[in-house]
Amino acid sequence: MTAWLLLVAMAIAAPEPEPSDATVVYYNARMALRDGHALEAVQLWLLRNAMEDKSGQVSPQDGDFRSVTWAALGELGLCQDGYAKDADGVGLWPLALHNQVVRGLGRGKPGKRARPFAAFEVNRQQRFISITDVLGSRELATVKLSRGR
Repeated sequence: MTAWLLLVAMAIAAPEPEPSDATVVYYNARMALRDGHALEAVQLWLLRNAMEDKSGQVSPQDGDFRSVTWAALGELGLCQDGYAKDADGVGLWPLALHNQVVRGLGRGKPGKRARPFAAFEVNRQQRFISITDVLGSRELATVKLSRGR
């Protein structure tokens, strides 16, 4: 009986394993979206792409991460075209698509379009990216999102 209690006490006192880097990125994206920082959530998805490209590993919550990214894109009013639906996540893609359509119907001031060739004036080249691209650390730090056509 004493051995059984000792075993239970050791199991309870055992430290929880550290989450992987990919899981920490996912948690940060969820918190960013919760706190209203949709652009940061999309940037963390791009970081996830780089981590997957380098290590081949993603977090166990990758399906939910896809849903977070869908919701963030919808919150920003950006089109999710070319981004696979989050079928194995929490299923937020209809909401994100709805948000994008509603924002597109408004008659607000048009957003500022990216000017790739203006980058030559400051010795920094710009390029259009996709939500599936892998970016370097300098590119990730300066990424700007704009509505497509």
